[in-house]
Amino acid sequence: MNELAVEPGCSKDESKRSHGVREKIEILVNKLPILGDMFIVHDKIGEGTFSNVYLASLKPDVSLGEEGYRHFAIKHLIPTCSPSRVVKELKCMQDIGGVENVVGISMCLRNNDCITFIMPYQPHDRFSSYVSDMQVNETQLYMRELLIALRRVHQFKIIHRDIKPSNFLYSRENRKFLLVDFGLAQQVDELKAENYENMKDKKRKRSDDEEDYQTSIDRLKRQALQSLDSNVPLPAKPATPIAKKTDLYNLKKNVGFSYRSVLGERANVALIHPGLKKAQTATEKIFAKPQAPLSTQCNCDGKAQICHCCLVRKGMNTPRAGTPGFRPPEVLLKSPFQDTAVDIWAVGVIFLCILSRTYPFFRSPDDVTALAELITVFGSEEIRAVAQKLGRNVICSEVKKPLNLEKVCKLLSKRKSGLNAVNFPPEAYDLLRRLLDLDPSTRISAEDALQHPFITSYKD
Repeated sequence: MNELAVEPGCSKDESKRSHGVREKIEILVNKLPILGDMFIVHDKIGEGTFSNVYLASLKPDVSLGEEGYRHFAIKHLIPTCSPSRVVKELKCMQDIGGVENVVGISMCLRNNDCITFIMPYQPHDRFSSYVSDMQVNETQLYMRELLIALRRVHQFKIIHRDIKPSNFLYSRENRKFLLVDFGLAQQVDELKAENYENMKDKKRKRSDDEEDYQTSIDRLKRQALQSLDSNVPLPAKPATPIAKKTDLYNLKKNVGFSYRSVLGERANVALIHPGLKKAQTATEKIFAKPQAPLSTQCNCDGKAQICHCCLVRKGMNTPRAGTPGFRPPEVLLKSPFQDTAVDIWAVGVIFLCILSRTYPFFRSPDDVTALAELITVFGSEEIRAVAQKLGRNVICSEVKKPLNLEKVCKLLSKRKSGLNAVNFPPEAYDLLRRLLDLDPSTRISAEDALQHPFITSYKD
């Protein structure tokens, strides 16, 4: 029997939540009976877009052969989760995990559409509880262990794609670290192949669309022109299909004359006398180029807002997975050329939160606003330059100069900590600038970052 204890003194909201969690646990165990035979599921400890995570302990008479591990994290994937996503995540933990701060997997249990990953549980603290008082030495340790985990992942040409504090578990008491959640992980080679196929599909679709468009236009023209001639009696087809130039000249004197004998059986022509003012014919009205409505035109240029047109504009088919606030410029600009530098940018954002004592640092609800935030911090010309390098064009109504990150961090840190603000060495801000390099091709790698003076100067 799987029980979830509820304290007598808990509030109504807490009691309601506990009841809801208890129901979910019962449903999970009923769907996957072997889970209830092996584990006691205690509580829900995490929730994501594609999964729920529960804390469980092994029953006394069960052993998994892993010395010292009695508590486990059970990740239950939602039934609508893509099978390929499940396979990728499982393979990442099997091939990469278990060493160098990367989560491993003990077993995978499945019954029909109910899939769970059983992983060793890592006790940890909330990032918000320690980000405001981390000292230099602790920050060096935290960054070093995070970079070690990423170096391990990147050695397998894998992009984690969701680096953030809640996916890098840290226990201050035990000084233990663990990188988790490979649900969005992607292989670099696979990404390049997808981009190549997408480009081919777009060209093929564009060609098909143009062909279909031309076919439909021809059909509409025939229908429209035939309807114009429906009340005009057609003369019998002459023996000679093509008339002489003199016949054509004489026919042009007629107004609105429609004929088939001059240009062949399928031709329908409406002619206007040269002396008359040309009016728009029914055919021209049908095929006149439509004027773009005002609602489709951007009207936020020069204004401190983003118009509806820009917000609802259809995006390009490029990878943009990740958590808002941690996405790099190449993702926000929807560049098809993305690699492991995506994760390094997220590490830089985490480091920025620590140095500034501000979490979250970027609060953008969408990609357009996120790009505006980057322009405010890193400068409009700098963003425009990297956009051009990535094959994109960014137009900014105002010229924004880049901010000095060191000054920004010190100012925000003083507001949070007052006289107790920690003075980080210059090497820390140098590493920050290299992690937050706008250009992904020159952004520092995890391997090189581990050799940076700020990391190598750490003392146990």
